[in-house]
Amino acid sequence: DVPGGEDLVRGRLEEEQTLKEQLAQLDETDVADSEFPIRARAFMQAVLAHAEQEEQQVFPAVRKALDENRITQLGGALRAAKAIVPTRPHPAAPNTPPGNLVAGLVAGVVDRARDVAQAAVGRIRKP
Repeated sequence: DVPGGEDLVRGRLEEEQTLKEQLAQLDETDVADSEFPIRARAFMQAVLAHAEQEEQQVFPAVRKALDENRITQLGGALRAAKAIVPTRPHPAAPNTPPGNLVAGLVAGVVDRARDVAQAAVGRIRKP
């Protein structure tokens, strides 16, 4: 257990929810829209702030609480999870287990199918 871990996780989940909402809004904004650069800048700043919080608070707490073997195991689990997680923002999806696991699996499959279809359409459209 990481001392204060629940509070650290809760804070990061709140930030991630905000990021998902911002990304979804940005994804729906045409690049020619005057709001696009404003939204893109706000999203970039929020992502950087989130990463800084993780680097300054979460990672040091984990390194202090867990041994190297456990950290290596968690790294492997993270790499495996990256292969199935959604590739698009889903701000309405649950953020906590078990809902996030079920919704994430379904959304990941749908997102990857959409990514493949869009890539195929892109290849067809090229002269």
